[in-house]
Amino acid sequence: HKESSAPVLIAARVGALLADLPWLLCNVATGGASEPPNPTDGPMITIVRAAVTPAAPFGLYVTVSVSVDGGTKFDFVCRTTAVKGPTPEWKAQLCLGEQAKQWGNSAKLKFLLLEEHKLGTAKTSAFVGCAVVALSDLKSADGCNELLFSDIDSEPVLSGAPLTPCFLTTAFADGELNGLALTTSNSRVSVSKHPLSSHPRRYARHAFIMSRGTRGDVQPFVALACGLCNELGWLVTFCTEDRWKDFVVSKCADISDGAVRFVTSGGDTQRQTESWISKEIMSSKTEALQELMMAASESNFFPSGPVFLHHLRLLQASEQRIDLIINAFTLTGIALLCGEAHCIPVVGFCLQPSCIPSDDPEWHAIIPVDSGGLSLLEQAEAKLFTSHTSLKPLRRIFELHPFSSLSLPSLRAQCGLQSSITWKAMFKWQLPLIIPMLPDTFPRPSDWPSNFISTDFIFLRSSAPGGGSLAKPIVDFIDAARAKQRKLMVMTFSSMPVPRRLALGAAVEMLQKSKHDFALLYVGKRQPDEVPGAMQAVAARLEVEGKLLEVEGADFGVLFPRMDAFVVHGGLGTTVEALRMRKPTAVTGILLMDQRFWGMVCFEKGVGPKPMHIEAWKSIAVDWADRALDSDSDYSKAAAALCFGDEANDGVSENVLAFHHLLSHGELQPPKGHLAQAAGTFPKKRDNMHSSTIIAPTPVFVMAQRSY
Repeated sequence: HKESSAPVLIAARVGALLADLPWLLCNVATGGASEPPNPTDGPMITIVRAAVTPAAPFGLYVTVSVSVDGGTKFDFVCRTTAVKGPTPEWKAQLCLGEQAKQWGNSAKLKFLLLEEHKLGTAKTSAFVGCAVVALSDLKSADGCNELLFSDIDSEPVLSGAPLTPCFLTTAFADGELNGLALTTSNSRVSVSKHPLSSHPRRYARHAFIMSRGTRGDVQPFVALACGLCNELGWLVTFCTEDRWKDFVVSKCADISDGAVRFVTSGGDTQRQTESWISKEIMSSKTEALQELMMAASESNFFPSGPVFLHHLRLLQASEQRIDLIINAFTLTGIALLCGEAHCIPVVGFCLQPSCIPSDDPEWHAIIPVDSGGLSLLEQAEAKLFTSHTSLKPLRRIFELHPFSSLSLPSLRAQCGLQSSITWKAMFKWQLPLIIPMLPDTFPRPSDWPSNFISTDFIFLRSSAPGGGSLAKPIVDFIDAARAKQRKLMVMTFSSMPVPRRLALGAAVEMLQKSKHDFALLYVGKRQPDEVPGAMQAVAARLEVEGKLLEVEGADFGVLFPRMDAFVVHGGLGTTVEALRMRKPTAVTGILLMDQRFWGMVCFEKGVGPKPMHIEAWKSIAVDWADRALDSDSDYSKAAAALCFGDEANDGVSENVLAFHHLLSHGELQPPKGHLAQAAGTFPKKRDNMHSSTIIAPTPVFVMAQRSY
């Protein structure tokens, strides 16, 4: 953290007061809002310190609020006094009140880091960061928690040079939580400040998985983590967004060997995708915007880079260092940076192969699709905005960010590393990359190195109660359709923001005009857009006739074997599950990036039409239904002859074996920049790298139940 000069601090103070002047005047006019006093009884929490905070000309303080039911509404409980400095220490023991003894497992605490602005007797506050933690995690934390502060955009709060994440240290005195109404549902799940020292077992290997994105992006990595533990006895540190902590922990709770530990990466992709502007961009039908999204897919997660580096620095100083970094494709540049900075081998786990560059003319970064627009414009876009040649300069623009300390060159420079172009380094040094897909899924580009390995599709099988069954309305719908000799089609767009009027319009079109008497089950989130009254009336009639049912969700592993045809959004998991049924499969929807890729796979395998945007797809919907539900059609015959793996095989063992082979039989080395020399030595960790105060992450441990 760089100390600011006195003139700079004075200027910042004056600027902040001028910006807050309306609120300060309002505070004076109303006599000042009185703050509720801190409780004087009940369990006591200690707010220790925050490190490293952004430079602030005013004092910083922390407020504590609670959501008893774990919802979004939090009530103020207590606060610290304001303290100045880049690493403010409060060491404030705050009572939570007698009512805290009634808080149960659902309760969450929110910690706000605020800057207190004062002008005479008037005062106001400025937001710096926020951290939310479940009370049950505090109980299992053995008295201490290190919480990552997030900014207003849910990205980690960073400051200093090199950039360092800001953590809040909190502590409970011995026995303070014993009186709270908390229960522990699984003894294998705990929170500990120093997990490695508290668990003396030495694991076969220690892998660091870094993944960010939606649940669908994280899910394959959870399946891989479970496999690495169960089959190889590895310790896996799983670093992803806080939103997915409960998901990761619950899915890993039944591992029989090894251990999985959760640490946060910061960020909230789901929140970002739910914003209005994100929905508008994702719903865009143009190849130009699709290519722009792919170009920005890595830079969007650069704010987590310093957090990954922070965790790795701590883990490399622990009793069991990291043997391997496993990264998602959207974190390739950051993973290579981390591996080079800490001398750790890196293996990518890529579920979107179209992002991998190639000079082959038939290999597209973006698959052009028919969106129902002007044909000349679409043809121009297909030529100009679908190749890796056009993607490369766009990707470099997003990586460079010349005026940002979060650009990839800047992050590398902060670690003492020279600038590097990510995919040039991947190809030059033939760094390993595992693609969890069968080798004949797509035509492999001729210029890919042999270290880019295709394995098998990987699935996370549900072990949740009720996960292996269907809800009664779905079962009744299927039974009624079969009783009337009707075939069944499922249409699902997962969480993609497909307007309901378009999805329902296509469903009604097929059900009314197809030559087959069939029933259609729509599975997915019901979008809030308005549906025309006439269409709604027809849909209601079809529901009464038992030909249409809309549900929010279903276990596809149980549902899909009972279906005769599939209309899906093109996600890898859903599409492959459908293809494994050997039934006709069509891909439509908003067709976001790899969804186009899987639509083209279905077309090239002969089991469905070319991928088309949902607005254009209605024009072929009836023809699709007629052919898909005809057992003698070209779609049905191609699907019956298709082999996309055994539906009972989750593919975990094949992918685990690939990682085991790389570590056991290969000479894995840490990555190097593309400008490095072949005979050069690999970089050593610099003494001054991240020399700021070290704050240990708060991990969630999922331990195997075995004696050792």
